[in-house]
Amino acid sequence: MADICKGCFNLILDYCGENITLPTGLAEGTKVWWEITDKFGEVWRGSAIVDDEGEIDIEVDQFPEGLFNPHAGNFNFIIGAEGDDAPSLPLCDIIDLTICGTEYECITFSFTKTNYVEDITEPYYPDTTTP
Repeated sequence: MADICKGCFNLILDYCGENITLPTGLAEGTKVWWEITDKFGEVWRGSAIVDDEGEIDIEVDQFPEGLFNPHAGNFNFIIGAEGDDAPSLPLCDIIDLTICGTEYECITFSFTKTNYVEDITEPYYPDTTTP
């Protein structure tokens, strides 16, 4: 049985401009109806199918261009229904997400951009002998 933590799981994603992959812990093949809310209260809704790892992919091109970026702040993600039939709105019956053996009501996610330094051939050690 999963531990219960009725809050949001915090997730920082590396921004790549493609799909957003979010864990759900739900069974493979389950159709879910999700809702994403930005820091201004703007809401987007859609559906997805849970993959064999218990995750869903949300296509970034469903959203305004540039919405998901390292400066956008936090987004809140919930699953409000399962099944083939579109749910009534708003999504009120939130389905718990099981992540790493713990149940959460939602995921709060944001983005970071990882900068990679290329062609490093030797490690750099600062000179600590001079004041």
